[in-house]
Parts: sequence; structure tokens; C-alpha cells
Amino acid sequence: GIKPCVSAFGADQFGAGAAEDDPAVRRYFAVYYGAINVGSVASFAIVPVVRHECGYAVAFALPATLMVGALAAFASARRSYVHSTPTTPTTSKPGGANDDDDDDDGR
Repeated sequence: GIKPCVSAFGADQFGAGAAEDDPAVRRYFAVYYGAINVGSVASFAIVPVVRHECGYAVAFALPATLMVGALAAFASARRSYVHSTPTTPTTSKPGGANDDDDDDDGR
């Protein structure tokens, strides 16, 4: 599925002063979700054809190669990204209880 932290990370690149109705932010989300949908449809249509024509190994290698390329592109620009510090706890205990939970019953 689509991870919510990915779209939030992209939105962080516009800075804290970017408004929700900023054209650049709206364009980012339109391109982001458009790319997700185009990639999904393309993989749904192309991978079975590649499997039929070239076999399972190539059908699995094609998306794997594209993912490695995407990871390399992401990592190559790592130093230019805006990194925001979380304002809420990012870890929790099993069951969803945070460390600031003062209940003695373990919930």
C-alpha cells in the first residue's frame, strides 16, 4: 500500500510555511498520486505480458530493477532533502500505549 510517511516526507520539502492550497503543493500531490496509479496500472498490464513472453525470472527482475533504480535516485539526492524532526513519539508499546501512559494496569 501507499505509506503515509512518504507523502508527508514529500510535503516537508516545501517548508513549514507552505499552505495547503499552494499550487506547488497541489501539483506535488497530483503528480505523486498520479505516478502511483500509472505505475500500478502499468505493472498490472506489463508484468503478465513479460512473464508470458520471457518467463518468471525476467518478470520479477523487471520491477526489482526499477525499484533498485528508484532507490538509487532517492539515495543520490539524500543530502538535499529537508529533514523534519517528529513532534510526537514515533514508537509505542504493544497495544498502542505510548511511554507517557501513566495507567498502572498496563494498557
